[in-house]
Amino acid sequence: MNRIALIMASLGLIFISSCAKEEESAVFKSPITILQPSTDPANVIKGAPIKYDVRFTNDEYIDSVMVFYQLDSMGTGYDPLLEDSLVKKVVYPLNDRRNEKSLTDVFTPYAFPPVGKKIHLIIYMRSKSRDVSKRIPLIVS
Repeated sequence: MNRIALIMASLGLIFISSCAKEEESAVFKSPITILQPSTDPANVIKGAPIKYDVRFTNDEYIDSVMVFYQLDSMGTGYDPLLEDSLVKKVVYPLNDRRNEKSLTDVFTPYAFPPVGKKIHLIIYMRSKSRDVSKRIPLIVS
């Protein structure tokens, strides 16, 4: 009887520990993880600098990362046909073959839309065979 209880307890621990690993690895599956702003959508104060903190992960080394923004003055949403304003571009040297990068900085848009409208923050990551982007709306308050 004790032997069966010991086997069942061991199997239970193995099951629980394997589930925890699955949850932990699921956090890092996205190639672009925006840590700040930490909510989607996020609130920003009109006229104040906007801080961003982004982590990048990829199967192969990362060539470059870029941060753009687009004002939504008309309240129509993000328009991919409009040109985004470049905030930051980082091109990594050829000898930097890491597949994990981070980017933290602050910017102030050249203008702000009216209170209640949005600014769209767009993050790009490029590698040899992959171009990935992620967008987060920022509501002006």
